[in-house]
Amino acid sequence: MSATIDTSFKPLGNKALLQRPDARLAKPPGGDDQWTAIHKAIQEQLGLLEAEIRAVLNEVIAVAGRTQGEHFSICSYRTFSIPNSNVDRVVAGITMQRTNQGTIIEADISGESTGDIISTTPVRTVANEGTAVLEAALNSAQVLSQSSRQIVAALKDSSRRTA
Repeated sequence: MSATIDTSFKPLGNKALLQRPDARLAKPPGGDDQWTAIHKAIQEQLGLLEAEIRAVLNEVIAVAGRTQGEHFSICSYRTFSIPNSNVDRVVAGITMQRTNQGTIIEADISGESTGDIISTTPVRTVANEGTAVLEAALNSAQVLSQSSRQIVAALKDSSRRTA
């Protein structure tokens, strides 16, 4: 059984942040610790998804991670691939962006290179309150975690080759 690899990428410095005060809204009310708690909750659900995939494709490689960017506060994801395969990797991820109107939550499963959408959830906007954001993110992760059959099928689909 392969272990899950966990990666995190810190955002690069950006001078645009100095000219755009609204870009600093990336921190939730609870600060960076809250994004870490949300990431951990999402990854627990994606771990269940990985277990279901691994029951069918024992050789699957899973890489868990998170990143931040100029246009989003956090993206927590898990990438699935099969060793020595040219089939595009599959990424299950949830992206959150804090705005003045609330936190926007998007969740989908797609091809890493091709961008083909395998599964998606409706975009949600919730109040900028720690509990509301955590609950909505967890709900989106639970919906994604029901997609193991679609991910297995995508990883076996030779028409999704990237090379």
